[in-house]
Amino acid sequence: MPISRKLVIATILLTGSLSHSAPAAVAQPKPRSLQWVQDTPHCKAIFRVGHDNSITTVTGWFSRMVCMLKFDEKNLKDSSVTAKIAVSSLATGSDARDQHLLSQHFFDQEQFPYIKFKSTAIKPVSPGKFKMTGDLEIKGKKKSVTLDCTGPRGPVKGDNEKTRIGFNASTHLNRKDFDVSWNRVVSPGVTMVADDAEITLEMEFIKVEK
Repeated sequence: MPISRKLVIATILLTGSLSHSAPAAVAQPKPRSLQWVQDTPHCKAIFRVGHDNSITTVTGWFSRMVCMLKFDEKNLKDSSVTAKIAVSSLATGSDARDQHLLSQHFFDQEQFPYIKFKSTAIKPVSPGKFKMTGDLEIKGKKKSVTLDCTGPRGPVKGDNEKTRIGFNASTHLNRKDFDVSWNRVVSPGVTMVADDAEITLEMEFIKVEK
């Protein structure tokens, strides 16, 4: 048999042998999807509104909300927050005042049962400080607001081995921008409720793997 023919046959046999003996590609496990869900006992939306005569300030809070966090530890700008707050969970320490705030004069909980927030941009300012801009919706009125944020604190693992992270966020807004406009004159040139409201979010999240 000519040498060239022997070389062709040997090449074919070698190629076939290698194709059968090469190990099959190992399937790589899919990356786990990570998300952060609220730790409800440590989450609260707080508001403070002064009397227009500056004598005192009324502090209230909403205790029921559904919040989700997408947190990128390496690039905070790629993080995001959404929140849906139950208006009916409002409390100020006075039943009569709470009922008034839940009425059509203020939050109108029957027609608008939720306050909603969705972040649109997060900008680191300095270590432990960032600004979060997002769409805030109250009584069907949506407006872009920017919150000054402290944190994020963590991540840390607690005694139950759950990984947690937390931050606070605050801003000022004009309540009339959201049609929360009821007022009453209590003396010449002085009304009962100031227009400026301070909003603070106290947030803590738990990492969930699924």
